[in-house]
Amino acid sequence: MPQNLTRPRAELTGLLIVAGLVIAPTVILSLVTITSLKKAQAAFEIQIRDAYARSARTVISQSMAAVGARLDDALARTRAYGEAPGPQARLALARGVPGLEAVVFLDSRWRVLNPRRAAEAPPVAPAELARALEDAAAAELRDASAAVPLYEKLIGSPGLSDHLGARAYSGLARSLANAGRTADAVSAYGKLAAMPYDRGELSLPLVARFRLWQLQPGDDSLSALLDDCLAASLDAPPEQIRFYIESVRGSLSANTSPIAAQVPAVLDARAGDERLVPAARYLVPATVLSSSAEGAPPAWKSVKVGDRRLLFTAFVLPRKDGLRGAAALFADPAALTDGIIAPFLNAQPARESVAFALSVADAPAFAPAGFEKIILEEPFPAPLEFLTLAAYSKGGAIEELARDRITLISWAFALTSLVFLMGVVSVLVWARRRASLARLQTDFVANVTHELKTPLTAIRSLAETVELNRLTAPERRDEFLSAIVLETERLSRLINNVLDFSRFERGTLRLRLEKSDISALVAEVVSSFKAALPQEESDAVRMSLPADPVWAIVDADAVTRAIWNILDNAWKYSEPPRDIHISLAAGKGRAVIAVADNGIGLKPADVRRVFRKFYRVDSSLSAETQGAGLGLSLVKAYVESHRGSVDVKSAPGKGSTFSIVLPLDTEAPQ
Repeated sequence: MPQNLTRPRAELTGLLIVAGLVIAPTVILSLVTITSLKKAQAAFEIQIRDAYARSARTVISQSMAAVGARLDDALARTRAYGEAPGPQARLALARGVPGLEAVVFLDSRWRVLNPRRAAEAPPVAPAELARALEDAAAAELRDASAAVPLYEKLIGSPGLSDHLGARAYSGLARSLANAGRTADAVSAYGKLAAMPYDRGELSLPLVARFRLWQLQPGDDSLSALLDDCLAASLDAPPEQIRFYIESVRGSLSANTSPIAAQVPAVLDARAGDERLVPAARYLVPATVLSSSAEGAPPAWKSVKVGDRRLLFTAFVLPRKDGLRGAAALFADPAALTDGIIAPFLNAQPARESVAFALSVADAPAFAPAGFEKIILEEPFPAPLEFLTLAAYSKGGAIEELARDRITLISWAFALTSLVFLMGVVSVLVWARRRASLARLQTDFVANVTHELKTPLTAIRSLAETVELNRLTAPERRDEFLSAIVLETERLSRLINNVLDFSRFERGTLRLRLEKSDISALVAEVVSSFKAALPQEESDAVRMSLPADPVWAIVDADAVTRAIWNILDNAWKYSEPPRDIHISLAAGKGRAVIAVADNGIGLKPADVRRVFRKFYRVDSSLSAETQGAGLGLSLVKAYVESHRGSVDVKSAPGKGSTFSIVLPLDTEAPQ
């Protein structure tokens, strides 16, 4: 039946009006929004700068908290060292506080107590004892054995000082060793090693320990030497101690190596303390007095010492011998920036246009590679006021970031609008398709009703004629009965098509698979189809079949209906003289059933849609041809359920060729 063209046009017009009512405001709103966003670029630049400033302040706050914890720990460790000054405590302080530069203790008169200095000159000995020491030394040069009684006499003299006694014991031990009296020399060196160090230019007790190790090498004598070197590392001449450590390095064992490693570390810490003694004597008094007067906790501040900038604080450390100040001096900012501030700085998200960097007062600022423009500077609070956290950018980076943000938002809004419009269009298309489908379903019901009425009317008419005995000749009665059978078969095929379509839609169609000869099926369908044609046109259908059977596992009824539907479709859409040719070819594991006709053909658009349900070609011939639009859609469903395929090649006015491809494998499809 002809398609109603007025109703689709009215529906399309309504859909276009609705689309216009939705799209036009959306486009206008998009233009207004984009214009407003462009005007907001300056505000975005301010926001970006504020965001970087907040990031910088966050880094500074976190860094200062970590630095404060480090400084508090340094104060606590320095107090512990002040309460128990010694090599082990100084070593623990040096290792426990990274970046510690120096610790200096002063007494109540601001005289340096630590690091302790060697005496500027030895005490003056009585003239008689001094001459006796010179005589013994002169005798030692001539004959070591002759010098021994002179040194022994000097040692027994009353009023002998520690300094002169140590020199006498040193000469005695040396003379005994040169005279070959090793055991006596060891005894003399042992007594000398036990004597107190008088802080002269050379520590004679350490000399004695070194000579004892040379005379009696072993772990015991070496351990005693190293222990004394460590104990004297804050008092004895550092060059003397370093010489002994280097001398015994080749003799160290697993037991003595740890002590030997501690001694140079204490000497290095002592060297730092001595280096900053002048600055401490200048800075400590005013700081300690100010802190004591105000009762405030120790405060850190940055100071310049020569060409270096250090952190400094001083606090009161009470002792029984009077007021004692302690000054802890830290190294230049690298000790803090590299170990504390840098991790917080590196934790900031990477950016391509902006980078943070630290700059130090009194030092040239170096921008990160590729960055040259400072967009903000945030100074650190005291005591790190000499540090500044600066944000560097590439040329015009902030403006580019603002423009990029505007562009990003614009694109996001545009894409959102596009998605919205696509959604509207999709809904409209879906609604139009639903309307079209509903119309097709309505047409389908009408067509099926008409298709059912046609054979029913014919059957009723023929049956009434036979019932009323209006046929005079017996052969006419047989002819009418044959016609009734044909119309009944036609009606049965139509009903089967509708039922199969319903089963396919619900997914309940089940195939009855069995091994069948495709060639025999084609021949049977063609024979039945030709029997249903007018006698004068039965020769219009030709077939070409192979001589041998073509076996496949199929549902014979489903394949038969598929072939019948294609033949019926070819007959309906062809005009006399009709020429329909059906052929079967087998090879490469598949069977190809081709039905060629000389009908009206299909347009390219119809070729893509011809297998859709309810679809009927829009032409004058199809309008005059009855049909429900299910035949070819059922063919596609039948064939694909066998893991096959169906194809069509056609051109307007040149006929069509429908091909059914079925697999020939022996395994049944699922």
